[in-house]
Amino acid sequence: MARAIKTKIPGTILVRETKKGEEYLYIKPYGSKGNHKALGLSFTKKNLKVAEGILEHKYKEYLINKKLMDDEGNQRQEKNVYLLLEEFLEICRDRKLSDQTVYEYELSYNHIISKEFDVDELVFTYEKGRKNQIYKLEKQIKEYLSRTKHNNNTINKHLRQFQLFINFLSENGLIKAVNLYKKHKRKIIPKEVVSYSSEEANLILNYAKETDEVFYLLIKLYYLTGGRLGEWLNAYFNKPPYSVDLDNLTIRFRNKIRRDLFQTIPIFPELELVLRRLKEIGEKDPNYEGKVVPYNSNNKGLINKKLNRIEVALGIKKKGRSTHGFRRLLATELFKNDVPFDVIKDVMRHSSIDVTLKAYRAYDNDRVRKSMEGLKRG
Repeated sequence: MARAIKTKIPGTILVRETKKGEEYLYIKPYGSKGNHKALGLSFTKKNLKVAEGILEHKYKEYLINKKLMDDEGNQRQEKNVYLLLEEFLEICRDRKLSDQTVYEYELSYNHIISKEFDVDELVFTYEKGRKNQIYKLEKQIKEYLSRTKHNNNTINKHLRQFQLFINFLSENGLIKAVNLYKKHKRKIIPKEVVSYSSEEANLILNYAKETDEVFYLLIKLYYLTGGRLGEWLNAYFNKPPYSVDLDNLTIRFRNKIRRDLFQTIPIFPELELVLRRLKEIGEKDPNYEGKVVPYNSNNKGLINKKLNRIEVALGIKKKGRSTHGFRRLLATELFKNDVPFDVIKDVMRHSSIDVTLKAYRAYDNDRVRKSMEGLKRG
């Protein structure tokens, strides 16, 4: 058992209890990497002050190394934007965000803040110049929007992630709170999801089964669960946030809208066979230890290209189709079998019943259209 101790000094202190019931102090200085380090001190008020003193000393060392404090201990009242980015990314790591997520935050920053930008131009102060700094930040965003060749989805992704850095600046009193993402985000026209028919899905599965077992099992996962591509690429056995528990036969997915909420779906026999086979394959490859699918989380494009090649080989290629078509197919089959809407909502993990009804209306319109086209006249 471990519990955190509140402290005004940047860094964290933990109290851990041994099997004998004794409590000891562990610390992690601000800006340090890795786990908390044992001090070898029992938990007492006197030793707690010692731990805080160590944290304070380590924090000063950090500020001096980052050139945010001089050797005499005088903290500067201004911070360079690049050093602030390092602070922001360090906090993200301390909060246990994945390396991929931290990398994407830094990537968004590098896309928006141009390489030609004069580093001395954007220095943040505690006491003045806040409005001017917002203007300079916004100027960088406008320049990015004018020069980028990114599509609107990618632009919004970079703006959204850059906004987190802006929030960090405002939380530290360097600029006033401002939502530049909301001001500059691009309008997105939702893509029409083109579903597969049951016959097409079986053709794809049979083709993949003969040529690429892992890809076959991945497609089977989409077909059986209606899971999203990103969810399965980030899923692990018995590890959050997308966790597969084969002991209790449950899958735990994070809610797409409310990231702090989770939804659980049961594992039925056919799905269990697929998951156990993927676990066998994954255990043979140390690069994907614990992952449900032996692909990297950034392999979305590769997977959809594989799917497109199979469609072309089978002569069933249609514009706008991707792995999401299997999710739509599952919903369609549930509608066809008159499964209650509240059950479909839970299976598809829709944010509300309105989303389920919207999907049903699309299915119902398609059914009416096909019925009308099939009418024989004269």
